[in-house]
Amino acid sequence: MGAGDKAVVATVVGSVESESGNRYEVRWDQVTREVYVFRERLVFVGMAVSVGEAVGKVRAWVRER
Repeated sequence: MGAGDKAVVATVVGSVESESGNRYEVRWDQVTREVYVFRERLVFVGMAVSVGEAVGKVRAWVRER
């Protein structure tokens, strides 16, 4: 199963805004604990045990870009 297939499984649990104003969807699969960020495409960010941790991981990912 590729990252694109995960779009169906991972649930949108929030969004993060970059300093430039771009919005990124936070997607989290509560079964596998996988965290994804979506703007133009789905990107695997890491693993999280909660929605809050998932949002934090995406927030850090966006800040690093």
